[in-house]
Amino acid sequence: MKRPRQAAVLTVPLMLTGCTLMGAPEAAPPPAPSSTPVAVEAALAPFYEQDVRWVGCGPAECATIT
Repeated sequence: MKRPRQAAVLTVPLMLTGCTLMGAPEAAPPPAPSSTPVAVEAALAPFYEQDVRWVGCGPAECATIT
Protein backbone atom coordinates (compact mmCIF):
# COMPACT_ATOMS: atom_id res chain seq x y z
CA MET A 1 0.00 0.00 0.00
CA LYS A 2 2.95 2.33 0.59
CA ARG A 3 4.31 2.05 -2.97
CA PRO A 4 1.23 3.48 -4.79
CA ARG A 5 1.09 6.42 -2.39
CA GLN A 6 4.80 7.13 -2.85
CA ALA A 7 4.41 6.89 -6.60
CA ALA A 8 1.51 9.36 -6.51
CA VAL A 9 3.44 11.75 -4.27
CA LEU A 10 6.34 11.75 -6.74
CA THR A 11 4.34 11.63 -9.97
CA VAL A 12 1.82 14.43 -9.40
CA PRO A 13 4.43 17.19 -8.80
CA LEU A 14 6.39 16.03 -11.85
CA MET A 15 3.26 16.16 -13.99
CA LEU A 16 2.41 19.66 -12.76
CA THR A 17 5.96 20.86 -13.35
CA GLY A 18 5.87 19.51 -16.90
CA CYS A 19 2.69 21.46 -17.58
CA THR A 20 4.17 24.73 -16.41
CA LEU A 21 7.46 24.29 -18.27
CA MET A 22 5.64 24.00 -21.57
CA GLY A 23 4.62 27.66 -21.36
CA ALA A 24 1.91 29.44 -23.26
CA PRO A 25 1.45 28.73 -26.96
CA GLU A 26 2.99 31.28 -29.28
CA ALA A 27 0.63 33.75 -30.86
CA ALA A 28 0.29 33.65 -34.63
CA PRO A 29 2.19 36.46 -36.37
CA PRO A 30 0.04 39.33 -37.63
CA PRO A 31 -0.97 39.13 -41.27
CA ALA A 32 1.31 40.85 -43.76
CA PRO A 33 0.04 44.17 -45.11
CA SER A 34 -1.77 43.80 -48.38
CA SER A 35 -0.46 45.57 -51.44
CA THR A 36 -3.85 45.22 -53.11
CA PRO A 37 -5.51 48.64 -53.50
CA VAL A 38 -8.66 49.10 -51.47
CA ALA A 39 -11.74 50.55 -53.13
CA VAL A 40 -12.49 53.97 -51.63
CA GLU A 41 -15.49 56.24 -52.09
CA ALA A 42 -14.80 59.02 -54.60
CA ALA A 43 -15.34 61.69 -51.92
CA LEU A 44 -12.60 60.13 -49.77
CA ALA A 45 -10.09 59.52 -52.57
CA PRO A 46 -8.21 62.85 -52.07
CA PHE A 47 -7.42 61.87 -48.50
CA TYR A 48 -6.06 58.46 -49.47
CA GLU A 49 -4.11 59.71 -52.49
CA GLN A 50 -2.34 62.65 -50.88
CA ASP A 51 1.45 62.74 -50.84
CA VAL A 52 3.12 63.14 -47.47
CA ARG A 53 6.19 65.35 -47.44
CA TRP A 54 8.35 64.88 -44.39
CA VAL A 55 10.38 67.87 -43.12
CA GLY A 56 12.76 68.29 -40.25
CA CYS A 57 11.30 69.93 -37.15
CA GLY A 58 13.87 69.95 -34.37
CA PRO A 59 15.16 66.47 -33.51
CA ALA A 60 12.19 64.79 -35.23
CA GLU A 61 10.51 64.78 -38.63
CA CYS A 62 7.05 66.23 -39.17
CA ALA A 63 4.45 66.15 -41.89
CA THR A 64 1.04 67.67 -42.40
CA ILE A 65 -1.75 65.66 -43.92
CA THR A 66 -5.44 66.36 -44.40
